[in-house]
Amino acid sequence: MFTHRYIANYDALGIPEDITQTITRSFQNNQQKDNIPSGNNINQLNSYKIIGNSTSIRTVNESISKLAKMDRVSVLITGEPGTGKELIARGIHNGSKRKNKPFVPINCAEINPDLIRGELFGYVKGIFTGAGEDTDGCFLKAGEGTLVLDEIGDLPLEAQGILLRVLQERQIRRIGDAKETPVKCRFIFITNKNLRELVNSGHFKEDLYYRITQGEILFSPPLRERQEDKLYIAVYLLIKISVELGFTNESSVYISNSFIRVINKYEFPGNIRELEGIITRILIRNQTGPVTDTDFYGSLNLERTDHSPPSKLSKDDPAIKIWQKKLRDISGILSKNKIFIAESLACLTKKEFSQNEFISQMKRRTRLHDNTLRRYLSILKKHKFLTHNNEKTNKVRYRIADQEVPGLMKNGGHLL
Repeated sequence: MFTHRYIANYDALGIPEDITQTITRSFQNNQQKDNIPSGNNINQLNSYKIIGNSTSIRTVNESISKLAKMDRVSVLITGEPGTGKELIARGIHNGSKRKNKPFVPINCAEINPDLIRGELFGYVKGIFTGAGEDTDGCFLKAGEGTLVLDEIGDLPLEAQGILLRVLQERQIRRIGDAKETPVKCRFIFITNKNLRELVNSGHFKEDLYYRITQGEILFSPPLRERQEDKLYIAVYLLIKISVELGFTNESSVYISNSFIRVINKYEFPGNIRELEGIITRILIRNQTGPVTDTDFYGSLNLERTDHSPPSKLSKDDPAIKIWQKKLRDISGILSKNKIFIAESLACLTKKEFSQNEFISQMKRRTRLHDNTLRRYLSILKKHKFLTHNNEKTNKVRYRIADQEVPGLMKNGGHLL
């Protein structure tokens, strides 16, 4: 049995005693392999609450408690990838009267368009070749439990029409079946996309949008907005992953103050999922002693696809100065990252470059997640700092918009 010695220096880290006891108790209760959380279930302390003491997570936990009691209300959970949206859905389920019923998560992006009806409705034996037995689709597999439709924004249009009809009629008919069967499950929808924008672009049915947003809409905050929670989550992940890797009490691995300082500064563009990956890689390498800032940076280096050194320009280089001035008032990019973007753009000496070349140039400086860098690229395009050949092609090539950096071309600058 692991003890407090395993998670040494809690007092030194300043973790409140009640949090210490809760983490330890949760860890000890989860030592049976079947109960160890996996996948996205990475910060669960009890049956339905999310670890943390930040204002945003207290609000989430209050909503979970409220929605668990309203088990006929559908819920839409939004938020960035890796923030624990499915964990929130599981918390709502576990806190409700349905907790002993099935919890069925379905990834809508993985539904085969050619097999939509079979996967959603199910089918009867012998209705087609390979149908060796009666099979329930996801609507019936959930029974009287909870059906979670993850990545609802990626659901094919044909399936959207099917889902809308099921939500309205609450009945389905398996393929080949003569009778209709009532749908009794609760629906929880999850997305990391802006559904309103998908409606406007014709990729999401407007009727379905209004249907799934008529219940409660719950936001899963990114880790960068949960500054007070980072340490709690890191400690819990350290324990959880150690158990999964088969460590013993004698390992005595623990979090150092230098590690705390660096995670407090880091944005975690991949959110909790990224933190879990970082700690996993650290523990694979280091099974004893403190987890330090050096371990953190070493783990991040594993994520880099291009290890060549960044192009070198003096910080006083006029190209960098001009780009810093141009980016100063642009919203959507953190101030500290504008410096790195300015350096990257100043070092892109090709007349044309791909999205991957831009991301590679940035990752040499920032260690930001690819999704964040793609978003920054979109912002640069929006403000016409970049032009491109044709967005409809598979191989889009970008170039610096000449008029946005006056003087550089005349002076033989670094951009083109």
